[in-house]
Amino acid sequence: PSIPGYYRFFMKNYAGSAVDIYAIITMIYKNGVGYQQGGIYSRIQMNGLTNDDMYASTLDVSEVFYMDGDDYIEGYCYQASEDGQACSVFGDGLNTTMGGYLIARSNVSPQTGINI
Repeated sequence: PSIPGYYRFFMKNYAGSAVDIYAIITMIYKNGVGYQQGGIYSRIQMNGLTNDDMYASTLDVSEVFYMDGDDYIEGYCYQASEDGQACSVFGDGLNTTMGGYLIARSNVSPQTGINI
């Protein structure tokens, strides 16, 4: 972003496939890096069940990141089917969405504590 500061990003992953989905992961990466080094994820999984699924389930994730001119955000969805069938990510603007907005301007990065 052109304005350095704190931004809230959110993502919603909708599991709309009726193919026995047992796992859903929704991830937000910052600068190409996952949750291990600054990203965030949310996960739900059902174990030990057969022919049961999370059809019509939604999994949300959100986080506040410090961003400046070089930073970027990526969103990823993962769904797994016990049947080994293809899962669909419904991205029609109502079901699977991602967005963000500026919370507060700041030229002080929390990662370095140095004015930019």
